[in-house]
Amino acid sequence: MKKAFTIIIVLLGATLWAKAQSQNFHAFKFDFGVGAFPFTNTLSQANFSLEPHYRIKDNLAYGLRYQYADAGDGGESTKVVSGNLATYTYVSNITYQSICITGDHYLSTGAIQTFVGGGAGFYIQAEKGDQNTASIAPPYYYNYQTINNHTAKPGLFARVGLEVFHFRTSFEFDLTNGLYNYLSLNVGYFLGGGEKQTK
Repeated sequence: MKKAFTIIIVLLGATLWAKAQSQNFHAFKFDFGVGAFPFTNTLSQANFSLEPHYRIKDNLAYGLRYQYADAGDGGESTKVVSGNLATYTYVSNITYQSICITGDHYLSTGAIQTFVGGGAGFYIQAEKGDQNTASIAPPYYYNYQTINNHTAKPGLFARVGLEVFHFRTSFEFDLTNGLYNYLSLNVGYFLGGGEKQTK
C-alpha cells in the first residue's frame, strides 16, 4: 500500500514539474468540495473532498483527489448457520476514504467551462457493526463482538460537471470494489486557476 501511494505522489509530482502548462489559464488550482448521495438508500449520505489540479493545457488538467465518504447505515444483515451455531452479523456504518489520480478534459474554456473526467486509485472501506453467535440447540452458547474492519481495494470514478468563475459542480460515479458504489452530486469552490489577465 505504501509503495502504491508513493507511486501516485511521484506521478503527480512529475506532472506538476512538467514544463507544459495552460496558455490562457493559471496552471495550479486547489478544489474544496462537498457532496451528497441522493440516489442511494443509505441513511447518511455525504462526502468531502480535496483536490489539487495542474492544468497542462487549456482543455486538460491532472490532479490528485482525496475523498471521505460516509455511506451511513450499511443495512447489511446476514445469518450463517454452521452445525449448532447461528451467527448474525449487522454492519451499522460504512465509510470510504479514497485517493485517486484524476484527469479532466474541458469541453469549453469560456466563463462557463464544462468538463468530463475521472480517476483511478485506492478506496479504503471501513465497516462498523456487531456480530452475535448463539447455539440453536443444547449445549447452549452465546458470544457477542463488535466489528471494525478496514479493507483497501483499487477503484475508479467518472464525472461530468461545470465551472463558473471559482465555483464547481459535478456528478460523480465511484466504483469502489466494496459493498457500495455511489453516485454523488458535488459542489465546491477552488483557489487559483482562473483565466490569465491579458495586457
